[in-house]
Amino acid sequence: MSVLPTGCLTDEEGAERSELVTGFSRGMAVIRCFSATTPLLTIAEVARAAGLNRSTARRLLRTLEA
Repeated sequence: MSVLPTGCLTDEEGAERSELVTGFSRGMAVIRCFSATTPLLTIAEVARAAGLNRSTARRLLRTLEA
């Protein structure tokens, strides 16, 4: 199991939750899970680090890959 970076899922300080686009926020949370020290993660690792279920993490990864 690899060491996951901290802070994969963060809230923007001062941002109104009602103005956020959930899909975009989740996609950015997935991207923030990867770093120079953790370039490869399993779907389960991404899901856990980003606070998502595995099917959502998989769909977001597939979308970002496309």
